[in-house]
Amino acid sequence: MQIVSASNDGTAWIWNAATGECEAELKGHSSWVNSAVFSSDGMHIVSASRDKTVHIWNTATGECKVEPKGHFSKVNSAVFSSDGKYIVSASRDNTVQIWNTTTGECEMELKRHLKRVNSASFSPDGMHIVSASDDGTACIWNMATGVCEVDLKGHSSWVNSAIFSPDGRHIVSASNDHTARIWSVTTGVCEAVLKGHLAKVNSAAFSSDDMHIVSASDDHTARIWSTATGECKAELKGHSSRVNSAVFSPDCMHIVSASDDGAAWIWNISTGKHEVLKSDNSQSSVLSLIPNGVFIHNDFHGKIFVSLELSFLVMHEATIIHTTSLQEIWVPPPFHKPSSISYHLSKICLGYGSGELLCIEVCVTF
Repeated sequence: MQIVSASNDGTAWIWNAATGECEAELKGHSSWVNSAVFSSDGMHIVSASRDKTVHIWNTATGECKVEPKGHFSKVNSAVFSSDGKYIVSASRDNTVQIWNTTTGECEMELKRHLKRVNSASFSPDGMHIVSASDDGTACIWNMATGVCEVDLKGHSSWVNSAIFSPDGRHIVSASNDHTARIWSVTTGVCEAVLKGHLAKVNSAAFSSDDMHIVSASDDHTARIWSTATGECKAELKGHSSRVNSAVFSPDCMHIVSASDDGAAWIWNISTGKHEVLKSDNSQSSVLSLIPNGVFIHNDFHGKIFVSLELSFLVMHEATIIHTTSLQEIWVPPPFHKPSSISYHLSKICLGYGSGELLCIEVCVTF
């Protein structure tokens, strides 16, 4: 298994997760690398940088395959299509650009937004793109023609994010106007305005079965909404500061929320009960939702909390404290403040702004 990390030193690094060794240092950007992600087949990496460029790298050799240029301002994000043939990038130059992965040529420049584009992502079938902008709109673009087929208007402030539902039929957008909205992909009609939050909505995400949406807000709460009716089904209260993100578990039975109060909470949707992974005066938290339902949370004070329904031991210079359904892993002081956390098979990997990675081997016992 390989890991790719992005750094503000202008590089991205490919790591061997088994040995912890750096297999390649991806040099070429002249400013911060905002993101770096693998293609679905793992053969390539795309990085987005403040130097206004996107780079496509060969994972095996670490060489820059192509250096797509065309943006006139910082590139906020870049992601591959599911088939790996295309890349879509979102920039502060108010545009979205679609790149050919093989040639690095910009096949389309999507212009319509009047302010910076915060995000852009492909639909599940790869036929469309949705972009979200500070101009208060989201756009649905046809991949084949580059035409904005639907202009999603209705928000009265910045649109922070917009994503497709798993079935590709709807989009949910989150805005600074204190609302989230559900849109029909086919008609562009706003089917529901999710009102209730008292401050800006930072994110909104669908459950895997498309039945519900969870939103996270600066009003210190997360809310669960019915996708069909737009009705607020539950208000998740408890955080003492803004909630930055909230996501469903793959089985739709739980929600995990992360807040600037330093806490990550796991909520049982059926009972409304929650488990606090951390509660102190930490200012921020790093949260990862793992596809198999494992939640990882870091409190920035040397502890990593892992919610896992199995008993396990950590084979590393770390101390394990076992509770009923929560494990606390203590890591050495130099590694107290990771910028990202990921989990794969038996490893927990922590990334740092310095470019370092700390990999912890987890031995699961039944």
